Amino acid sequence: MLKISTDQLWDMIYSDKDIKRKLEEKIKSDQEKRTRCYTLYQNQLFKVQELKTKIEDIEKKFQEQDDKINQCHLEISILELQIIVIKNRIKTLGKLLSSPATPNGSLNGIQKRITQEQQKIAEIQKKQNKLRDNIQNIEQETEQLKSERSELKERLAEEERNTNITKQNVAEWDISIETKKNVFYQTTFDFLQSDYKQLQKVVGRNLEVNKKMTEKEAKENTKSFLFGDDQIAIDPPGQVRRLTKEDKEKLPKIQEL
Repeated sequence: MLKISTDQLWDMIYSDKDIKRKLEEKIKSDQEKRTRCYTLYQNQLFKVQELKTKIEDIEKKFQEQDDKINQCHLEISILELQIIVIKNRIKTLGKLLSSPATPNGSLNGIQKRITQEQQKIAEIQKKQNKLRDNIQNIEQETEQLKSERSELKERLAEEERNTNITKQNVAEWDISIETKKNVFYQTTFDFLQSDYKQLQKVVGRNLEVNKKMTEKEAKENTKSFLFGDDQIAIDPPGQVRRLTKEDKEKLPKIQEL
């Protein structure tokens, strides 16, 4: 006599290749849809990361722009100090130019030096104006970058919403597939408990796999265990008949799977 517990029956159901094949056929369509949905989810993750990278690059450019502006202001300040020094020299030269003690022969030379110093100031002021223009251009670029960043953030928010939707869809397909698996296995279990012939096939296949028998040997082996039309016992009892006390007394040896 072959005695099977419910746990052993579940193990046979989960490990049976024919049952697995039937399950795969049953959920094949859902698995394909889930795969397509997961591909969309992966694509969305890529889009989101791509947008985040672009935003991060713009943030880095902001810092670079700030550094450039600060450098321009620093250079303008240094040039302003140079102008102050030159103006002081011009002031000193002007005093010499108007002083009665200054020889007349030196006046032309002093005037020439004043003109040269004034030209230096003009050149320095041109440099300052160029730096101010640079600052203005950088500020305009910064405004453009801010606008671009704002657009990217809007796109990012939209793609993140789409990502959450596709992620939820994948989760729903996982739940659907898992539910179908559970229903399939439970239905299979209930069916085998109520149908001896189908249970005999599963047990026969299980013996064949576990003991590496041929199908003929498996059938012969089940017969040697008194594998008859009404002599499989399920413990705890299911719909397949459980051995009575009298049966157990008549059958001294019960083979466990």
